[in-house]
Amino acid sequence: MYFLFYGTDFYRSKRQLNKFIAEFKTRRDPQGYNTVILSGGSVSLDEILGQCVIAPFLGEKRLVVVNSISENKNEAVLDELYKRLKDVGIPEYVVLVFWEKQNFDKKAHLLFSLLTKEKYSQVFEPLENTRLAEWVCAQAENGGMRFDKSAAVLLIELLGSDLGVLDLETQKLIAWARGEKKKIITKEDIHTLIPSALDDEVFHFIDALFQGNTKQALRLLYDQRASGSSEQDVFGALLWQIRTLLELKDFVVRNPYASSADCARQLGIHPFVIKKTGILLSRVSMQFLSSVHEYFLRVDKDIKTGVRAASFAFDQLVFDITRMIQRK
Repeated sequence: MYFLFYGTDFYRSKRQLNKFIAEFKTRRDPQGYNTVILSGGSVSLDEILGQCVIAPFLGEKRLVVVNSISENKNEAVLDELYKRLKDVGIPEYVVLVFWEKQNFDKKAHLLFSLLTKEKYSQVFEPLENTRLAEWVCAQAENGGMRFDKSAAVLLIELLGSDLGVLDLETQKLIAWARGEKKKIITKEDIHTLIPSALDDEVFHFIDALFQGNTKQALRLLYDQRASGSSEQDVFGALLWQIRTLLELKDFVVRNPYASSADCARQLGIHPFVIKKTGILLSRVSMQFLSSVHEYFLRVDKDIKTGVRAASFAFDQLVFDITRMIQRK
């Protein structure tokens, strides 16, 4: 018996896989003797087939899960596995599950064409619009809470369609609503707990810097001064944003397949901040961010020690950083 869970909706496909494994263990393998998970990117054909011929220990079924076999660089593994599954099959006591964290071209290899035709093949595509709102409402109901429909729509507008982020924030909203003895989560609750945006002026200022737009960056800086914001407050907000970008960039480089929810949990940064700063991250390299951060630290030291006046240092910062971008 073969199962295939795949698709670009990483969150739901992985959740389905974990649910499948948990249910198998509960019903057939509480001790975990007959459940094995293989890394498809490095697994050999002998390892897969070897696990499939081992008889169940103190049970009737054996579960073999192969993760991301599409990443295997050895084409012979895919070729031989296809022939084996097509011509010979596997013992009836084996439940063989393939999980892929993305879509694949069904024509890329006959193995995938074979698996997608199986009765238990399931594809997970990203949810959109009404289905996405329904999913959010269902998560709340699973936690014993209800979403006002307009509140669910607002949550999606603020956080986007990443199910990991939506689930994380929904759980926070449920916990908060319970504490307030509420039965329905409203738009007001969302505005209370989730920041509607970053400081837009700071975001747009850094965006202008990273595009090398000197004129726009200076205009935004002068607008901040005209609004009455102190040089110290503006610089503090900018330095925090640069540090956040550097931290996020480092995490993404080291964890290329991590979701926004993973970033939020690991770094302790609000998912909305991650979502918005992702636009900036795509424009700059780790090396550039490190250079900008070091530059900001030097400016901070100069201002605090009186080497340079804050207003002059800010203006010079704009010219220097936009020039760095223009030279790239």
